[in-house]
Amino acid sequence: MAADDFRDYMLLFKTNDHFWFTFFHEAKHVLQQRKKTIFLEGEQAESADTVREEEANRFASELLIQSAEFDRFVAATSRFSSADVCRFAESVGIHPGVVSGRLLREGYLDYKEPAAKLRVKFAWK
Repeated sequence: MAADDFRDYMLLFKTNDHFWFTFFHEAKHVLQQRKKTIFLEGEQAESADTVREEEANRFASELLIQSAEFDRFVAATSRFSSADVCRFAESVGIHPGVVSGRLLREGYLDYKEPAAKLRVKFAWK
């Protein structure tokens, strides 16, 4: 992948949660040490590819926010206000936008809710 293509891929959704999740997901693939291997996604993926993708997703999620902490937060909170998300983010040492992104991805938060706006949008200059 060319540098410009990689940059565009990392900023596909232009938010900090997507950037960091994608960064650590791809880092896991590097750690898997699969040289000269082509990874496929979707219908053409082999089961080994699917397993590696799921493993990379878990790695990125756990590295950003440990599941035990996240699960406790979700269980203890009925509605996810911006203040709730910010308090939790501070307690685990991560940006609130990353917490907001995980809540969105896992279906606990809707894009219309104020806490969804905690994700930071950015662009390369």
